[in-house]
Amino acid sequence: MLGSDLEGRQVVLVSTGETLGKVTGLLLSPGPARVQALRIRAGAHLTTVPWGAVQACGPDAVMVRRTPDADERLSGGEAGTAPGDARGKALMTDRGDRLGEVRDVEFDPEDGSLLTLLTAGYLCEGARLVGVGDFAAVVTGDAVDDANPTG
Repeated sequence: MLGSDLEGRQVVLVSTGETLGKVTGLLLSPGPARVQALRIRAGAHLTTVPWGAVQACGPDAVMVRRTPDADERLSGGEAGTAPGDARGKALMTDRGDRLGEVRDVEFDPEDGSLLTLLTAGYLCEGARLVGVGDFAAVVTGDAVDDANPTG
């Protein structure tokens, strides 16, 4: 599933049917590379829902359940300490090669594992993710040898 597929989908609490907000992005973490949390907009506020609270990514909504971590995040916990959203950032190798701008990410909706980082010219294995910061998503390896041209 592509991260962009989730943007704008309602996030609904399974136990009450309450709408918590709409998905605005995915926050990624390395080692192992995965979706760590959903970034959602609830009215004028941005918050996060940890991936562990996601029960299902359906065609119309993301269904979540309450967990201790989800309760903390939904009540205004440490959303600022969450990992980064790679979309719109430079994709760089740890050797200093720029591969392009991350246009989207592909992930497994069952477990949140990151499958691919997509740019205009490359498909990069998600397992190569080292980190995501304000400027770039950084992956291991060499641009020429390791990245796959998208054709």
